Amino acid sequence: MITIKELRWSNCFSYGSNNTINFIKAPLTQLVGKNGHGKSSVALILEEILFNKNSKGIKKADILNRYIKDKNYTIELDLERDGNNYTIKSVRGTQQTVKLLKNGKDISAHTATQTYKIIEEVVGIDHKSFSQIVYQSNAMSLEFLTSPDTARKKFLIEILNLTKYTKASEVFKEISLELGKELSAVQAKVNTIRSWLDKYEKMDLSIKQTVDIEQLDPKLEERIAELNLEITNIDKTNRKIVQNNTYKQQLSTI
Repeated sequence: MITIKELRWSNCFSYGSNNTINFIKAPLTQLVGKNGHGKSSVALILEEILFNKNSKGIKKADILNRYIKDKNYTIELDLERDGNNYTIKSVRGTQQTVKLLKNGKDISAHTATQTYKIIEEVVGIDHKSFSQIVYQSNAMSLEFLTSPDTARKKFLIEILNLTKYTKASEVFKEISLELGKELSAVQAKVNTIRSWLDKYEKMDLSIKQTVDIEQLDPKLEERIAELNLEITNIDKTNRKIVQNNTYKQQLSTI
């Protein structure tokens, strides 16, 4: 489990120096203020310190409060994960520096990009999922409740980072489909065998005695062969007669 403990920042957006929000003094933290007074900026500051980007696409140069003389803005965040305390420190002006401390020990990488990869692993959630959770307003909640089941399922999969499980489900479905086809083929063979067994269940399958067949007279066999030949010749002659009669009918109509 991850717990965000304290956020500290200076010179970001409309804020000046030395701003702090402690998130563990009470179970619920509420920001109250008029429109345009910097409530949503806090979420953007959290995005910047955790992911080095924000969901509104605001450029780094525009994060610095333009009405102050300082050329840098700073953000620090304390959080706890699995009993370990982490602190992220970021300073940005003409250049950016970011440090990640674990239980007071610097575990930063050689570059800011690599350090933010480590931070994302510590947080255990990517920027897209984080921003969806943060900006889930009342209007979006109503839209979620009135959306079709497929759309709600897709939203929950993305917000809970369950995409890998849906891919695994698709693989299992494909395997299940192939196994289902093989099972159907085997079942068809089994049904055929059972049908054959049911059909011949009452038949007497005991071995019967063979019956001797008398041999035909060789002269009779020769006579049968002669008659078969005569029948074949007669059939050929009949076909020619039919064909000739057809030609005669055709000539009579010309």
